[in-house]
Amino acid sequence: MPSPVIQRLVSVSLGVRDRVSWLCSLSMFSREHCIALCGALVPLTILLTFSAILLVLAEAPRVWQRSLALAGSLPALLMVLHVCSWWAVGVVAAPTFILCGLTVICGAIQWVILKRSLTPVAIAPVHVVS
Repeated sequence: MPSPVIQRLVSVSLGVRDRVSWLCSLSMFSREHCIALCGALVPLTILLTFSAILLVLAEAPRVWQRSLALAGSLPALLMVLHVCSWWAVGVVAAPTFILCGLTVICGAIQWVILKRSLTPVAIAPVHVVS
């Protein structure tokens, strides 16, 4: 009968193996469905970023700007993870860099909008006319 310490080490290593297996399966799914993922995530990222820019230009409520910037960050994050799954297997090609560059630009724009929406709005003083 193995000691409790060895049993604990084995259970920890099995837990890590399960997590790595899950990550490998997710990466494989990402690479197998590349066309579908890119075909959905790229337009969604661009559309949400452009919509957030329009809300800023239209001076919409900051809550709307913040929520759209947060919503746009999810497909951008998924696209970065998708590109990283390709880089992990050694695919270093122009499309991976183009997608990553596009996603980083959209993410930076969304971050600026998010940061802007969290800053307090200056309220102009009210002048009393006598």
